Amino acid sequence: MSALLNGVSTGGAISITNGSTTPDHFHNGLPYEADGSLAVEIGAPTHYHQGLGFSAAGRLSSTVGSVSYFGGGAAPFTASLQLAQAVGVEHYSSGVPYSAAGAVSMA
Repeated sequence: MSALLNGVSTGGAISITNGSTTPDHFHNGLPYEADGSLAVEIGAPTHYHQGLGFSAAGRLSSTVGSVSYFGGGAAPFTASLQLAQAVGVEHYSSGVPYSAAGAVSMA
């Protein structure tokens, strides 16, 4: 997961757009909007690809929540199997911003 998000961050939180429509495009298996932000949807995943949960529209399933466990590539997940996101950067690992609690920092 860290390797997938490595090119997303530009020094700070990862830019996301929450929505429910089909993303503009995919790069390295991740969905993006036309403005370059990561396409996410708050809600339970409907399917999985390479260990990450996605919505029916193909958006990355994510939510603000506590990290319950770490999956492949150090991906932080909540108990409901969504990518754990947080606001605020405490440290970086392989270029990916993380909060103090270990969630991916997204804004």
